[in-house]
Amino acid sequence: MSATDLIHRCILKRGQMARSALGPTLGLSSRSVKVAVDTLLERGDIAIAGYKASTGGRRSQILGAGLGPDARVAMGMIFRQDEIKILLLSSAGEVLVEEAIKGMPASWDELFCGRVCERVLHFRDKHVGSHMNLCGMGISSVLAFQAMVLPDAKWGDQLVSRLSSQLSVPVYRELLVRCVTLAEYLFSTNNKEPEMAYLSVMDHVEMGAVMGGRLLCSTEATRSSALGHFSIVPDGEACYCGGRGCLESYVSNPRVLDQVRSALDAGQDSSLKNIPRESLTMYDVMAQFVAGDALATEQMHRVVTRLIPALRAIQLLLSPRLIVLGGYLRHGGQPLIDLIQESFSADLPVQAMAARIRLGAPTHRQQEIGAAALALAYDLCSVS
Repeated sequence: MSATDLIHRCILKRGQMARSALGPTLGLSSRSVKVAVDTLLERGDIAIAGYKASTGGRRSQILGAGLGPDARVAMGMIFRQDEIKILLLSSAGEVLVEEAIKGMPASWDELFCGRVCERVLHFRDKHVGSHMNLCGMGISSVLAFQAMVLPDAKWGDQLVSRLSSQLSVPVYRELLVRCVTLAEYLFSTNNKEPEMAYLSVMDHVEMGAVMGGRLLCSTEATRSSALGHFSIVPDGEACYCGGRGCLESYVSNPRVLDQVRSALDAGQDSSLKNIPRESLTMYDVMAQFVAGDALATEQMHRVVTRLIPALRAIQLLLSPRLIVLGGYLRHGGQPLIDLIQESFSADLPVQAMAARIRLGAPTHRQQEIGAAALALAYDLCSVS
């Protein structure tokens, strides 16, 4: 992180700070502090809030967060199976503070919805100071339980309505995959493309897209998961959606892990045999794939063979310049990129230029900042 970003984040989080304390606190040289502070003052990200009392020498400036367009912050809320996470995000994509609500109920009711709203308001009052410009809040919904949305439409709409009224800022709700797409687009150092698609493969296969610098949105779960039900095997295996041969039936976490366990049970040699079957995850499989394990490599060849028709469909329909791979694919390293690139551009029409392929952020951080990024993007008019 640059000295400018370090200082901006520190002042934004604390509210005010003496200029003379920045170097010792952050481990920066006086020259780095001067250049960074001058830049932030010029941009309006920070402002001179006053001066420390003199002790006989030159009085040190007290620096506070500016309220210019680059000083915006947004709140975000992400739902998981066992918790709800609330966080505060700066316009530079830095998480300033986060908290978790543990103990998700088996089903939502009025009481739990009220409890969530109370925690969000408490979080706002505790962490969003008067020196911050709160532009909005984003809520990301998770696609789970065979394409059911968590929280469902009823409680999701209630949360948006209640929170927008109580926070007095706009509140938006979108599916997690689109929020992650936005986070990858806005904050990834490897992305400079105005047209990109994000493909996530986990228990479900989902997709988000940015076209012309704007996120393509829909509140319908079926649209983000439609790619997972793109038929790649005529008269193939039956899918819970009612179709046959769906992509999700061949590349999802459960399917690949079932195949790996079956191969191990049949005696196929692999480094994965040392991991208890019930503890085996796709992260284990991907780690062994990168290391060159024969069984993991065989499975990933099968996955890529199934993914290629879907990637070509994305290219022909949207013509993105970049396709980012998420879910377990993001752990595939250069071997996965090479494997996909070998086949991806083949058979594309001459006029369809193959997109650049890269892996998504290797941690869950993009998931966590995606919801708040949604509010920032609406504030920047980057959502259509």
